[in-house]
Amino acid sequence: MKIAIDKNIIENIKSVLIVVLMISTMLLLYFFWGDLSLEDFKLTNSQDNQETMDVKDLIVPSQIIIALGEDSYKLASIDNWSEMVQGLDEFMQSDTLLVEEITKEQYEKVMKSSSIRAKFDYQISLSEFCSAYGIKTSPSFNNIGTISEIGYGTISKESLLIYDSKKMKYYRIIVTNSANRLGRLLTSQMEKESPLYFTIGKYLGGNVNNKTFIPITLQTNLHNFDYNREIYSKKNDTISTLAQSYFGKNFDFIRKIEEGNGTVIYMYGYGQKVLIVNTNGVIEYKEESAGVGSEVGYLESLKTGLDFILRHGGFEGSNGSKYKPFLKNVEINLNGNGGYRFTFGLEVNGNRIYYQDRDPIIVEITKNQVTYFNRDLTEYNVAQVEAMNNEYKDAYSAINMLAKNYKYFINEMGMTGTFEEIANRIISLEPGYAIVRKEDQIQGTARAAWIVGFDGMEAYFDLYNTEPLGYKIIK
Repeated sequence: MKIAIDKNIIENIKSVLIVVLMISTMLLLYFFWGDLSLEDFKLTNSQDNQETMDVKDLIVPSQIIIALGEDSYKLASIDNWSEMVQGLDEFMQSDTLLVEEITKEQYEKVMKSSSIRAKFDYQISLSEFCSAYGIKTSPSFNNIGTISEIGYGTISKESLLIYDSKKMKYYRIIVTNSANRLGRLLTSQMEKESPLYFTIGKYLGGNVNNKTFIPITLQTNLHNFDYNREIYSKKNDTISTLAQSYFGKNFDFIRKIEEGNGTVIYMYGYGQKVLIVNTNGVIEYKEESAGVGSEVGYLESLKTGLDFILRHGGFEGSNGSKYKPFLKNVEINLNGNGGYRFTFGLEVNGNRIYYQDRDPIIVEITKNQVTYFNRDLTEYNVAQVEAMNNEYKDAYSAINMLAKNYKYFINEMGMTGTFEEIANRIISLEPGYAIVRKEDQIQGTARAAWIVGFDGMEAYFDLYNTEPLGYKIIK
């Protein structure tokens, strides 16, 4: 028995077979002439063997401040942040949330008595903060600008207080339901044994009214260690592999330029994409904005930047040196085009690292496209650093460190005024690691240091003998 087949079906089958044969031929030619393998056809955004991180892991305060009353304070470990977030979430679950602006005096009255507050060094709105952590939001939150501090005090248990340093405004969110988590966290931290802090104004008195915290005494496990940049000079295979992570393995349309000093530049087109591998280990990537698509928000831009970083080395040196990143600064509406610049800092063993020449990681996002990336990561001996974890020493008195280096502030940093006037200008003071090396130097040292911050400047002094280690102009 014969079966009749429609001629249209036969023609369609022929067309499909011709297309399949053409594609197969093109792929075979591409394999032979393009020096490709099946590995090249893996999706570029594959997460295999790739570090993962959520954006909320970066939405973390620089300090958690516990006020004990009588102008005395403690700094709680950032490890308590997740518990504080749970307390904020419980607070926001109230059926009624009322937002109102308050005075500076009202805010300080609550925060000087027994209270807990988180301090942020970068810009983020309350709505974006809540979205990052899945906390209930309210349309009234749009009336609040940037969160610089968010806190809770026992003399106003029905309120959550917020300070916006950009607009110099203070707010409180009033709830109708009871919220107990923040109260319990505050009580536990007040009872915990930890160093006491006073404000610089409390220490010096007189006309000094600086509210920056300074410890009475401090024991730390910070010790100096070698901190050497990754070396790419004359490592052609290493540089080629690095470039492939940005452009793919096929360099048919990529120009390679080797400068006399050893810097290697890869360029696509007429500068649409540029990768610079500097001899000092610093990597820069630039990409022209496509200028298409709509503007995206803060959190989506941060996720785009974070994913890009993780695809290109992440927060780990080539020898396995691992860092914990933190969000150091955020510039919004970059160059007036609605973009973002995210600046990241690094921590080792819970202590921040301060570069004197540049920031370690910067990424710029325009309409959800990475248009600039800077990476200056360094290698350290992991075993050496971990071995020092339990070696605690007494740091040099912070207030005496300032007094001893008064002439350095004047003669080297170009500041003017009396010691009290200079002390009034301090905006931060904390222990950390200051990187000591010249700008283009490969080898360097992470020095245990007092980090003294001013508006537009940072100074570094040895943590144990107060020797000046340099200073930085912050642009």
